[in-house]
Amino acid sequence: MEREMGEVVKRPQSPLRLTLWGRNPASNQINVISTIANYDRVEIYNLNGQKILEFTNVSGTQSLNIAILPSGLYVLAIVHSETMDYTKFIKQ
Repeated sequence: MEREMGEVVKRPQSPLRLTLWGRNPASNQINVISTIANYDRVEIYNLNGQKILEFTNVSGTQSLNIAILPSGLYVLAIVHSETMDYTKFIKQ
């Protein structure tokens, strides 16, 4: 399905919500807070859509080490079953 540039895509309502806590831009770690205690994984993508990092066995509030990432803008996605929430962050 093709979409027009700037078209708003509504996601179905989900109890899954993602919050980044701490500094943005981040240097070596980011703190993820989720509304769901146990979720499947956290994924980090570059702006080309390539998955750069994946964290499994994560839950609730989690501190993630991103020291290996080069400086830039990234998308962080939290995945639970068929649901995903995401946000952008800057790596300093």
